[in-house]
Amino acid sequence: MAKKLQKTLIFIRAAFFGTVPNIILTVISVLFTSYYFAAGLYGGFSISILYIWLFFSACIILFLLLKQLYKDKIIRVPRSVIITAGVIFAICLLFFLTVEACIISGFFPDRNSKQVDYVIVLGARVYKRWPSPALERRIQAAYEYLSNNPDSICIASGGQGQDEIISEAECIRNGLLRRGIDKDRIIIEDRSTSTSENIKYSMAMIGNENPSVAVISNNFHIFRAKAIARKCGVKNVSGIPASMPAMLLPHFLIREFISLVVDTAKGNTSFF
Repeated sequence: MAKKLQKTLIFIRAAFFGTVPNIILTVISVLFTSYYFAAGLYGGFSISILYIWLFFSACIILFLLLKQLYKDKIIRVPRSVIITAGVIFAICLLFFLTVEACIISGFFPDRNSKQVDYVIVLGARVYKRWPSPALERRIQAAYEYLSNNPDSICIASGGQGQDEIISEAECIRNGLLRRGIDKDRIIIEDRSTSTSENIKYSMAMIGNENPSVAVISNNFHIFRAKAIARKCGVKNVSGIPASMPAMLLPHFLIREFISLVVDTAKGNTSFF
């Protein structure tokens, strides 16, 4: 029994700390797990797909264990399979980085976002009656824009979740009214449950043939929101990014990658 335990400990030490690359991957796995708990404590463990960080951590652990089993010749894998897996991983990594670069491009305000006809403030989670940190920053960005552009009309867009006392649209309106924006400049769209519906329902309320429109959301969301707007027929669309709490930004960059890929696969986006 003691010998088996000793062999197991030697195997684990070799798998996780045997080489410098193994140590680096082990540290990354620990960081992923730590981030899961840190982000959960900061923003709530109900954040959409937050568990993906535990999944990433588990994948690294499994890879290190399989790698050591292969090194110790306990399992055998054809070299062709290893090469193929490496090529697929490299392609997926390149695709991921390319998409993330597109997402990050939305962090910067568009030059044509000054004095648009309408700004659409996209909804986000509401805690009972109060905006989440992400939505609070969208409201603040909308307030600053509307204050500097007195002729622009705001559409507060977002439906009501099961655990929300008021709709996201009403929460946005309340936040703008508290800051002093005239109620006559705010239109409510409170039926939508997705970004695609945000844009579609908001544009139906506008009715003009070709208005200039800016979408206001957190920085990670702008690129996809504009792509969805183009698909909905908005020819003159720009983005106004609001900041995002630094603690949550890494998670939402990952989540946005998945959302953008899914929306594109469903035909909900247009990039030109």
